[in-house]
Amino acid sequence: MSQDWTHAQWHPFLKPQDWKGAEHAICHPLLATAQDVPEMPWVALCRDLPEQFIFPPAEEVDGLTLKQLGPLALTNMAQTKVEWAIQHAGEVPLLVGKGPYAAEQLLDPALPAFALQKLGVSKVVAAAPRRGILLIRPSEGPGLDAFQAWIAHLFYAEAHQPVMPFGLILGEAGIHGVLRDEQLLALGRDRAQSGASKRLVQVVGYQAATQTLFLSCAPAPGQGLPPEDLDWMQRIVDEGVFQGRPVLQLRMTLPSVGLAQLIAPHVQELPISLEAVGPDGKLVPVGI
Repeated sequence: MSQDWTHAQWHPFLKPQDWKGAEHAICHPLLATAQDVPEMPWVALCRDLPEQFIFPPAEEVDGLTLKQLGPLALTNMAQTKVEWAIQHAGEVPLLVGKGPYAAEQLLDPALPAFALQKLGVSKVVAAAPRRGILLIRPSEGPGLDAFQAWIAHLFYAEAHQPVMPFGLILGEAGIHGVLRDEQLLALGRDRAQSGASKRLVQVVGYQAATQTLFLSCAPAPGQGLPPEDLDWMQRIVDEGVFQGRPVLQLRMTLPSVGLAQLIAPHVQELPISLEAVGPDGKLVPVGI
């Protein structure tokens, strides 16, 4: 093994089931199940370098070293930063984790106890529709079907690094099994396909005195902005005009502070001000 392969570089990396690199990389299915799960993602061993991820083939790593790298990668992953926040999806609390290795927290043996304690229940459903996000809710309570359809929608609608369109059931002993419904998968996929051309960000006003374009956005909890929306806003900034009207700044209103904080990282490079509707109905500025 090359000497520049330092210990801190190694991480597990979740890849979707149709990942072509599975033919050569060091990887295994996320979960072994009695019945085949067509969308079961891969857990690949990667080197996290400043400019790229490298997935070395097994022949480049001797057997003894490979046995050492698996536990090392999990240790590195467990030490990565994940930002956790509790939101509410209807009447049910939703624990949202965000960070470069948020989805990979599914591999952390400490995750079930952490999630159960945060949500105050004995069993939860965890989902990683794409890398960078982990969604966890109680396994019982209203809205479970809607949650499954939403997971599938995020998986099929997001072009950026999809992982899996179903949920995993977690309890005190770890992963209990898969929560996967064919009809709800199809519902989420159909919604994603029918809504592919719809923009989440909408223009709701323009103030000539300040040359400000007012926008609104109402994404589902945990959902970022589609690349098309970001490109559209970037064009307005670059051109300084919208439908013939000069634009100096953008201001976006979101339905809650939690959603505004989730959107903020997506738009931090743009000259845009975010505000959210607070609990008392008044608008609250949100820093980027």
